[in-house]
Amino acid sequence: MNHLFQLLETKNIALPADAVEILTGCRSFQVFNNTTELATAAVGGSDSQSFEVAYNLPDRGRVTEAVVHRVSNGVSANYTEAYMRRRDPDTMLIGDQYQAARCPLLGFELNYLTIEGAKIPSRFLQVHKQTEVENAGYDAGAEILYDFFRRELQKYLVPGLHPTGRRIIETCLRGGSVEEYLEIIPMDYQYTYVNGDDEE
Repeated sequence: MNHLFQLLETKNIALPADAVEILTGCRSFQVFNNTTELATAAVGGSDSQSFEVAYNLPDRGRVTEAVVHRVSNGVSANYTEAYMRRRDPDTMLIGDQYQAARCPLLGFELNYLTIEGAKIPSRFLQVHKQTEVENAGYDAGAEILYDFFRRELQKYLVPGLHPTGRRIIETCLRGGSVEEYLEIIPMDYQYTYVNGDDEE
């Protein structure tokens, strides 16, 4: 404990009195030297890519508050309930109202988005609503995207490909709908990192 306060003092950091009181009274805490150490701890260790923050409640059973994922620039905490995502008005809030995108390859499109209290116009969320694009331009762009995937994905249909990956590629090649993708990877899909020897 004293080591922490001494370290802060060398950096000319003065904690508020209530913060000192909390730290002094807590059972234990951990100090990280850099953001890499912090990110590693947040996902449960160097070999882990995600960590589920969950609690067992008497009246509800196991409740997941958030899932923390390792990302390229640190970690990302995804809260499972809209109520939790709305608690901080200064954070980015993605509305729950969405619909299947006109191009299934893009998954879903938002009907509204609010960032720091500012509403983003729907034309920025649904590109085909822009007068410079409209449905014709959107569909032409989607066809270019489909052509790319039809050309590139064939090479990955090889023996040993994970069954889930094979289903996703085959769905794409036949122009599957968003609903078909959801049957393979639903919204609550639990991602794991596997090697070629693992089975689904």
